[in-house]
Amino acid sequence: MKNIWKIKEFGDKIQNRIMNYSDIEILIRDVTNDDKTMLNPDVMDKIAIQTKKYIENKEIVQLIMSRIYEDGKNWRRLYKTLLLIEYLILHGSNNFINSMRNHIYEISKLSGFHHIDDSGKDCGINVKFKVEKLTTLLKNDLNIRTERKNAQNLKNKLCGVSHTPIHYKNKNSQDEGWNNQNPVNEIVGIVQ
Repeated sequence: MKNIWKIKEFGDKIQNRIMNYSDIEILIRDVTNDDKTMLNPDVMDKIAIQTKKYIENKEIVQLIMSRIYEDGKNWRRLYKTLLLIEYLILHGSNNFINSMRNHIYEISKLSGFHHIDDSGKDCGINVKFKVEKLTTLLKNDLNIRTERKNAQNLKNKLCGVSHTPIHYKNKNSQDEGWNNQNPVNEIVGIVQ
């Protein structure tokens, strides 16, 4: 299975060179692909940083909207695009938020999105929920400020976790030094 992903990754790199995609376009295509993998937060951070530059922000918005206008066959790509929009609203520039507000009508039209896969599962339900969340968020400045602050606090906590050793408590352990107030416990929980 790993070999298949390596081949696909290699094919994507060749396509990026042949099509002469910009660096930003490569990042957006990478994060909004139709694979089952989760979005890469490092790539999304790179895109969020680029939204602070005027020309790059315009390109990002254009590329995101082109993903939204694609046909509904690639529902996963559409859903990942909506996740990216949410991430950029929470971590990107104010210009990006204003640009997305200009496209709120196009985004809200996706509230009727349907896609039934081969097994009969409605994959469009996640798209509908995300569209509802994004349109509600984009319509309320106070909500955006609150969500951005919460996202930044969570990001700071998670960055702190990556440098903190994770401790596990065994039910039978007599470890007197165990501290249940450890911030790691709040995020990952105690494994018992």
